[in-house]
Amino acid sequence: MLAVVAELERSSTKARQMAGIVRAKASGQALGREKVLDDATVAAWRKEHSASIAVTAMQFGISTASV
Repeated sequence: MLAVVAELERSSTKARQMAGIVRAKASGQALGREKVLDDATVAAWRKEHSASIAVTAMQFGISTASV
């Protein structure tokens, strides 16, 4: 019985969360974390130095996935 109540509460919470996200997008608010580095800056440095992804990541202190 408790599992049913928990599942109902979870679906209610998810619906409220999605409604808030839709409202924020409609009002033009930016969602997510702000970028610390500009993609163009990283790409330009990598091209200028003919660097690998790993070296570029170490240079900027970011993960290889961010490069």
